[in-house]
Amino acid sequence: QTTVGTQYVSNGDFESSGGNDFTSWVEVGNGASTVTAETDADYVLGGAKSVKISVDGSNSLVYIQQTSPAIIACKPNT
Repeated sequence: QTTVGTQYVSNGDFESSGGNDFTSWVEVGNGASTVTAETDADYVLGGAKSVKISVDGSNSLVYIQQTSPAIIACKPNT
């Protein structure tokens, strides 16, 4: 049986969004690389959406990050 604990990542399942703007996440990058919402069931683990990161032909940098980084303290072997 899986136990679910405290959710430390805001909108970690990427379900809260308006189009390609994901709540609590910001896209960072340049060039024609993009971050978009993916709804194809072949690419969604759970829920209705996932994040699709497409890198352009010149390999322009692109990634997403939390807008408010959380500090998480982890106790080993727990």
